Amino acid sequence: MKSSNNTTPLRTASIYAVFGFLWILFSDILVEINNSPAATYSHITTQTLKGWLFVFASANLIYFLLRRDMKTLQEQQKQIRYQAGLVEDVSDAVISTDMQFHILSWNAAAERLYGWEASEVLGHRLAEFVQTEYINTPREEIIQTAMRQGRWMGQVSQNHKDGRRFFVSTALSLVKDEDGQPIGFVAVNHDITEIKRAQEQTMMLARFPTENPNPVMRVNLDGRLTFANQASAPLLELWDCQVNEHLPQEFMERIAASALGNTPDLTDLQCGERIFSVTITPIYGGNYVNIYATDITESKRANNALQASELRFRALIEHGLDNISLLAEDGTLLWENPAATQMLGYVYDQFKGHNIFELLHPDDLERVQMHFADLLGKPGKVAHSSFRLRHSNGSWLWVEGVGTNLLHEPSVGAVVINYRDVTERVLAEGKLQKAKKPRPRSRLRPAASPVTGAPSPNAGRWRKNYARAS
Repeated sequence: MKSSNNTTPLRTASIYAVFGFLWILFSDILVEINNSPAATYSHITTQTLKGWLFVFASANLIYFLLRRDMKTLQEQQKQIRYQAGLVEDVSDAVISTDMQFHILSWNAAAERLYGWEASEVLGHRLAEFVQTEYINTPREEIIQTAMRQGRWMGQVSQNHKDGRRFFVSTALSLVKDEDGQPIGFVAVNHDITEIKRAQEQTMMLARFPTENPNPVMRVNLDGRLTFANQASAPLLELWDCQVNEHLPQEFMERIAASALGNTPDLTDLQCGERIFSVTITPIYGGNYVNIYATDITESKRANNALQASELRFRALIEHGLDNISLLAEDGTLLWENPAATQMLGYVYDQFKGHNIFELLHPDDLERVQMHFADLLGKPGKVAHSSFRLRHSNGSWLWVEGVGTNLLHEPSVGAVVINYRDVTERVLAEGKLQKAKKPRPRSRLRPAASPVTGAPSPNAGRWRKNYARAS
């Protein structure tokens, strides 16, 4: 497509030149027919030459003009594609409409924010999908401001496709054509639901700062502390700061950045053995920020303990040498390590979601189910058992297993079965037991002659000795 556009000026100029030359040629033929040879020669040597020069010059002019216009058009298209790519890549919803608010464009962020695909909304009025509630300024005044000043910024409440409502920070801009006439609007919308929620929580906490059990402070934009309630003592000791003194440089920088962007700043702060979640909240229109802190020591410890438990369990199941399976309360297989499937010859995850008791030998099924039920009744209990499991080739493997009830553990939530193949050991023990059984006494008879088959000459003496021994 690009190469085709590049050759368009040359093709157009060439076609013009060919038709021009042909016109001059046929004109000369007509002159030759209607006039004398002398007049014909005079016409060809003057007018024809002038005509050809004119066609050649104008063809070159057409070529250069078209080439310039095509290059300009390509640059404009490139710029449009670039801008369209930027619109698609931004994280905020960008929506353009005409003057009657029919939707002209709806980027990917708008699809995520509102839930409707672009194909569903393009060409429709915005109000058919998004119902906007204006918080402080009427809709008519917002449109008048955008028409008069070219731009309006504020906060509104809008709805998602699923019906839930959320707060949006919007910038509405007026779009004009080359003659300066309004042709539509562009809205850039950003979801501020979480910020509004944090601000509401902050305002609620700030009602009674002196009685608040959590630290509450007020700091000027230059970093000077102007108020701190009694609960703020641990943080003030950490910062080595009192009222009317400046906070550490690190927090002064965070305060300045938060106030400049008008956005809360959240961080966790280690204070001795305690951990505080600290929020710097800028106050709109004020020359100060409020600092709110919450003691999250216990929740952090619980979270760290849970993570440590998860890591220990993951190390157990991922790197254990034994075969490991995780079972639900009804015996459904939730997970198994690769070693388990290798032992039984099945494909990995082949039995996931199925009841593992299907693989048990019928003679062992009732006994193992009883042990399993007893295990479920006691959180943390450990039980040992031996049973047979069906191999993929139809044979039965003797297995020695240990079950641990960890259904109560959030990081596990299952019965953990550790087991190993003991078939060879069981078979060896069976052979040994069989070998140890006493053989039945046989009635001894005197040996016959190996040649004649007649009784040995010592047979009588052998019988006598045997009788005496008996």
